[in-house]
Parts: sequence; structure tokens; C-alpha cells
Amino acid sequence: MFTWALVLASDCDGHFEAFESSCARRPASELMGRMLASIYTLALLLLVLLATALPLFMEQWMQRSFKIAVQRLLKQVFTLSFLMFVFQAKIIGFYVINELRYGGAKYISTGRSLPTERRHFIRAKPESDEFDGLYLDYAMQAFYDGLILLIASVMVVGLGGMSSVNVYRHRLSPVWVCIGLTIISWLYAPFIFNPHQFARRQIEEDRRSLCAFFFKNCGRGWIRWYEECQLKPRTGLSISMLDFNFLFVFLGVSVWFAVVNHKVSMLQVIFSKHAFMEEVAALTLLPPVVFSMVFCMLATLGCSFTSCIRRSCKSTLQSSWDQLRILLPALTPVVMLLQIAEAALCLDILRNTGRWKDYIAGFILKYLLLEVMIYLAEGLLRSRCARGRCCQPAHGLQAVYFWVLTNRMFRDMITSTVIIVPLLILSYFNSAFRRLCSSFDLHEFLIYRSTGHRARRRSSVCGDSESEISEPTSAETGAETSSSDEAAPLPVRAR
Repeated sequence: MFTWALVLASDCDGHFEAFESSCARRPASELMGRMLASIYTLALLLLVLLATALPLFMEQWMQRSFKIAVQRLLKQVFTLSFLMFVFQAKIIGFYVINELRYGGAKYISTGRSLPTERRHFIRAKPESDEFDGLYLDYAMQAFYDGLILLIASVMVVGLGGMSSVNVYRHRLSPVWVCIGLTIISWLYAPFIFNPHQFARRQIEEDRRSLCAFFFKNCGRGWIRWYEECQLKPRTGLSISMLDFNFLFVFLGVSVWFAVVNHKVSMLQVIFSKHAFMEEVAALTLLPPVVFSMVFCMLATLGCSFTSCIRRSCKSTLQSSWDQLRILLPALTPVVMLLQIAEAALCLDILRNTGRWKDYIAGFILKYLLLEVMIYLAEGLLRSRCARGRCCQPAHGLQAVYFWVLTNRMFRDMITSTVIIVPLLILSYFNSAFRRLCSSFDLHEFLIYRSTGHRARRRSSVCGDSESEISEPTSAETGAETSSSDEAAPLPVRAR
């Protein structure tokens, strides 16, 4: 997706084609569409799917029969098991890369059992500010990358990747199918295969817990999770700068910077008679951190001034950092709006000239530069200098630390919202479907691969080991349907 967007952004603009040094005979969208359509064909997609399913198919055929092998293969496809395979490959790749970068891998017993209990989206632990849940388990491993891939797909469409100029756009269906399945897998696979995920009462509890995660006690739960799982251990600024991810991002930023710089340099030549043209062109290539950083500094000074006044009045002692943390959930959208406004203001020259493709490319460059600045700031907070009392995040680096927290909290807010909103919508559809057919649950069919799973009852006879299956009565079925979508597995009924 990065290469696709880069080629589209570097294409010549028809309005200023005379000022370009060299332009291709065909539009970039057509060239990329032709290349992708010739490589990622429908036959290749089917071949990959068959190759991944062939070992299981052959094993079932040799051990049992051809009919059972075909049934097993169809069951694998219709129960969306390939989504979990893609997600599993992502998790394995994440930890393999971590082993190559940091080392120290070791086996940890998971103690996993059959998936019969529902794991919450986010849940607060009793009598503490700690949270756990599926979102916190896989946020760094898969969810952030899934959101980035989703945004990159939108940017490719915005840059004209599927415009009418691309005559091969109708042959790109296999490419978009693969991209769509990857996005769905990275964002939703753990929740799709989570038992009782779409139970109404449970998912409403997940929504309330998610709000508490960001806003209860002024976001203390999120801050604690971020500090323990992402900011720590403090590996140092030098190690952060030599990290593989940083080098990869730096290479991508350099290439994108060269593309946008070429477009801006051309505008300097065209509008050379305008005053302050060089300064305006330079602003388009800078990260959008000035407005937000100044705002964070003013917020820090305001909290410090309030703390001094309280200390002089012998009021309740509360440090300036504690006051600043109280404002974190409320000021997070303000910081992000300031960064977006600064980026839009610096790129206004591209918008006024009608170069919307260059305008989108400039926003992508601003985002990449912002990510580099946040990464460097996190490395500074992990450094040995931050361990000293005068330079600790809660003392000398309050403004930088607060700026990093607002950006990272906004990222988690957007990611969790993109995930939980479709889950809430699907829970309503699942409830409506269960009212029509109470003995069949589509979601549990995907997990347990058997119809009527919820209609079964297990009864036991005292003193005997035999058991029998009894069908539910109409009263039991009605009570089950009206119980807000089975918050837990059905209890054992004694005969």
C-alpha cells in the first residue's frame, strides 16, 4: 500500500505538466493497476487458498474419506477460519521480529483450555486501576497495524488509485479482497472467535468499560497501561533510534519527503513573484508540532502556577503533574485538532492551486513526520536522562510527556472505536436473528461448527454417570430469548 500510494503521489499533474522535468506516457494509476492486475490475479488467490488447505484436506482424505475431507474443507471456509489463520500469522511474525530485534525469547505456558468463556473487550480489575481484555492483549501486535492499513487503503483511493483513468480498476478485485480480509482479520478476528461476543448485556458492559478505561479517574487506567506496556522498560534513546522500525520509518519518510519536496519546488518556480513563497514552501515540509507543543507548554505552566497558588494558600497539596493528568482526556481532542489545523494551514497553498493529489500527499508526509517526532519523544522519555529527578516526565519533561500522552491516547481512542462500533451493530443483528430463531446462533455456529448449540441441555442423574439430552420447553425458550442474548453458557439442569 505504501508503494502504491507513493507512485500515485509522484505522478505528474495535468494542470502543471509543462513544468515537470519528465512524465510517463501513461497515468500512474493505470500503470499500477496494470502491474497489480497482472500479478495478483484470481487464479493466484485461489492457488494460495488451495495450497494452505491442501495438507488438512489430504490428511482427512487418507485417514477418513474423501467425502469427510470435502466437508471439513467447506466447514473451514464457511466458518471463516481463514481470518484466524491470517491473524495467527500476524502474531507469529510480530514475535519473530521482536526476537530478532531484542532477543530473550522463552516459552511461557499459556494454560489455555477450550474456548467456552467470553473474554471481555476491556474489563477493570476489582479494587484497582488495572484493566485487561482482548483489546489490550493485541493492540500493539495487530490492531494498530490494521488501522494503519485501513487508512492507507482510503488514501490510495483518495490519490486516484481507483479513478476512471485506471482502465484496469475492474481487474483489481482480488487485490482488494486480500486487503479487505487482512484488515478484517487484524482488527476483528479475536472478537469474531470470542465465545458469546455478541451477547447484548456483555457488549454493553464492554462499551461502559471502554469509556471508563479512558475517562474514569481522568484516564488513570489508560496511563498505567501505557506506561507499563508501551513506554517501559526504559531502553534508552540510542537503542530507540537504532531500532529496525525507526530505520524503516525514516526510509519511508525520506522517500515521501523527496516526492512532496519536488511538488513544492515546482510551485516555487511557478509562483516565484509572490512574497514569502520560500517560507510558505518550507512550512509544508515541517512536522505539525508547533501549535500542539506550545499548547502543552501553556497547560503545563498554568498547572504549575495553580499548584504554587495552592501551596502558598496552604490548600490541599496537589502537584502540577497531577493537575495536568486530570485534564488529559479533555485536552486530547484539542491537541489533535491543533495538529490537524496546523497541517491544513501549512498545506493551504496546495489546496488553493487545486492540486488535491499533492494536498493528500502533503497530509501523509505530515503524519509520517509526526510519528517520527512522537517516536523520538518516547525514546527521550525512556532514556537515562529521564531517570533523574530534574528530568523525569513528571518534573522537567512535563510538556513533552503530556504531548506524547495526548497523541497516544487519541490513537487508542480511534482504534478502539473503529473496532467496537461494528461489534455493537453486529450484536443488534444477532439479537434480531435470535428472536426469529431462538434455537440457532450464527455466531456460535462459527465457533463450535454445529447448529442448535444453544438448544441442547445436559442433565445428570444422581449417582449415575449416564446423561441424556432433553429439549427445552417453550417457556424456557422464551425466557432464554428475552434474557438479552445469553450472557453466559446455559446452566446444568438436574433431572
